[in-house]
Amino acid sequence: MNRAFGKKRFTYRIGCGMVNRIEQEKGMDEIRKAFYMDADEFVERYDRLLDVYR
Repeated sequence: MNRAFGKKRFTYRIGCGMVNRIEQEKGMDEIRKAFYMDADEFVERYDRLLDVYR
């Protein structure tokens, strides 16, 4: 997340929002998988979740 959004509190808030959305849509198993993903794969796969906040 730092790589995509910087190292400010905003990064933390975006990360929390993304984790919440992943859990809502895919469940806890998907969150476990997400924590082990490469940063590029994570952003590519889950960037669309931020569309809710735009």
